[in-house]
Amino acid sequence: MPRAGNPRERRPHAGELEKLLEACEASSSRRLPAVIQLAVETGIRRSELLTMHWDDLDLEARTVLLRTTKNGLPRMVPLSPRALNVLQDMPRSGPTVFTISANALRLA
Repeated sequence: MPRAGNPRERRPHAGELEKLLEACEASSSRRLPAVIQLAVETGIRRSELLTMHWDDLDLEARTVLLRTTKNGLPRMVPLSPRALNVLQDMPRSGPTVFTISANALRLA
């Protein structure tokens, strides 16, 4: 019998996200604040964020289609107004939303 899941439901407490974003200023990665904000707003995993394509973003429907996921099945993720603002403020410099490797993000 499979083990029971251990879902994580922790959300940032008051002021935690702001402190984290302030700490991003010390990083050389300009995309780090956007990655963090999208991860918090959507619950999208790091690997999914880094493979997210601009073509899979639907601003009118406020969704993004994640084609590469942990379980191998694509899924549609709703976007909050804050997540939409983050994405709309980002420059488009390639087919993927983030042009940073997983290792570079980890080091940042």
